[in-house]
Amino acid sequence: MVEPGALKLPVFPAKNDGGGPANDENAGSDVVMDLATGSVELTDVVGRYYTSIHGWDSPGVLSAGQVQKLFLDDLTGAHGAIVLRAEPESAFGAGVAPSRKGRIRAFAVSYAEAAQDPMAAAGTASATHGDARATDVFVGHEPNLAAGDAAAAVRDLLALLAYQHPVMLELDDSMAALRAAVEPLLDSGRARQIGADTLVISD
Repeated sequence: MVEPGALKLPVFPAKNDGGGPANDENAGSDVVMDLATGSVELTDVVGRYYTSIHGWDSPGVLSAGQVQKLFLDDLTGAHGAIVLRAEPESAFGAGVAPSRKGRIRAFAVSYAEAAQDPMAAAGTASATHGDARATDVFVGHEPNLAAGDAAAAVRDLLALLAYQHPVMLELDDSMAALRAAVEPLLDSGRARQIGADTLVISD
């Protein structure tokens, strides 16, 4: 379990609207975004991430429909998603105002309490709000990111999730980026293990 405030919040550059002075109030608004669970962009990255962390028991290439059914449609209880993007890009080179959103670097999908568990053997997180029951959150990243960039993206998103409330995580050895964010917290006492390790032995 990651304690509230265990990770320092990321600092985003101030946003410059329309060529005027930079606005600190909007810092990060082009980088941290809510996204509909039906988003084609989200569906794509969730499916590829799930496949990438299951190389030891690969489900093969998942279609958009399969990803939706497993992780993102109403029957899974998915009711919201937040993404961490790269900085917005310009289609016309440096010095020209960005004209398109940056690619997704990391994502977190939240699930209603009563929903079935769609993340068997996938990385999940639970954020506990006061006395309320835990909310399941599926955390992942763009699998084509370099290892250091993936770890930084997951760490920044986890810092946002755990800013005010504790977050409980299920990890396995395949989730290198998430482990890179959590293991230093375990070493420093800002996170603690709940329950025993589970060993999966395969042929």
